[in-house]
Amino acid sequence: MSVVHEQGDTCTGMAPLSSILFKNRQEHENLRLINELSLAQVRRMKELYQDPRKTRRDVDEIREWVSNQPHLPKVTDDKFIENFLFGCKYDVQKTKTMMDRYFCVRGEKKHFFEGRDPSAPDIAQSFEVVYSIPMPELTPEGYRVITIGLLDGDPHKFSFLSLIRRNLMMVDYGLTQETAIGMIAVADCSKMSLRHLGQLSVTYMRDYFYCSLDAAPLRVEDIHLVNMPSFYGTFVSLLTRLLPKQLQERVHQHRTIEELHDYVPKCVLPVELGGDGPSVKDLNESWHKFLIANKEWFLTEGTKKADLSVKPEENPTHNGHWYSFGGIFRGKTSKEES
Repeated sequence: MSVVHEQGDTCTGMAPLSSILFKNRQEHENLRLINELSLAQVRRMKELYQDPRKTRRDVDEIREWVSNQPHLPKVTDDKFIENFLFGCKYDVQKTKTMMDRYFCVRGEKKHFFEGRDPSAPDIAQSFEVVYSIPMPELTPEGYRVITIGLLDGDPHKFSFLSLIRRNLMMVDYGLTQETAIGMIAVADCSKMSLRHLGQLSVTYMRDYFYCSLDAAPLRVEDIHLVNMPSFYGTFVSLLTRLLPKQLQERVHQHRTIEELHDYVPKCVLPVELGGDGPSVKDLNESWHKFLIANKEWFLTEGTKKADLSVKPEENPTHNGHWYSFGGIFRGKTSKEES
């Protein structure tokens, strides 16, 4: 299977990597989202892909459908549509529903999608305090590993809202680039404290999971929590309840890094987690530089959202949220304000 899209493809409006000055080749490699696939990964991808001619027709149908929706912004990036289609397992109707959610939630949860300047002080500090980044290599099965953890353990410097905004920017970027089989999240909790937990708003957690899991075509295979402090039991219980049912049984807790290696191979982990990959510090710096280089995209294309004032009434809201589609919060209500 050939690699047809290089990261930073100019058709997406993103600055190509070749136009950004990196300190060395490794910094460039840190940002790869399109890999040369192994034979095992190629076989897996072939199992998931459909006939390109059928995909072409489906993409055309979805693009035309979007253009006829009065509340949705114009979508011209076919790779973006194709990634939505793949994430919805080539179900055209499900793709339309997912794309509607994707843009509507940006109009509903404005506090998550404003301030999208990657050079802004709050985003810059977020990069200094927390890493939340994709690893450049895929697992043997073709999954992308997302690593998360604290670089600075000072709870006064930690902003959950800034981290959410930044993560959703990364989600948007990924949707213009790769068609990932799925993702594996690995969170290192070694520097987390009770004061950090006190800043994790339940409302923000709930809405963030909706934005990233129910309103984006992301397939999360597993979640691994490593170096778990003993006081994390209540937090993990809450986290699990907020996740989709199919993910609730895929949350794995590990007391040590060695336990993690039984689930996630070293070849796709950073050195801080006993892996063979680059350090999270280097990866984090590379990604921040890349987002800054694409500041204009995030402030223009990256701010597109639905105009809720003209949204057709056939998709009613549920308590002010777009949860009527079902999913994570089906059947639940909340008096919390967004």
